[in-house]
Amino acid sequence: MARMASHRAARMPEVVEAHRLFGDPDFLLRVDVKAYERFYAEVLSWLPGVAQLASYLAMKVVKADGGCPLTEGGSGELQSA
Repeated sequence: MARMASHRAARMPEVVEAHRLFGDPDFLLRVDVKAYERFYAEVLSWLPGVAQLASYLAMKVVKADGGCPLTEGGSGELQSA
């Protein structure tokens, strides 16, 4: 069920980011806020296997994703740390 839900979330244009989580809840979705009300009512709530939905709004970004830190290798090329 989780694999199917992951594939569906990845194909939804309203979903900006999707994360599979350990524990409860199973997924964290970042959704385009302009499309959220329709997306929640017409798409998410009708997906098979969805027993519960919860919505949260962030007050502010405390730390944004800085990506993967890079280091310089012996050949002078940048490599993932």
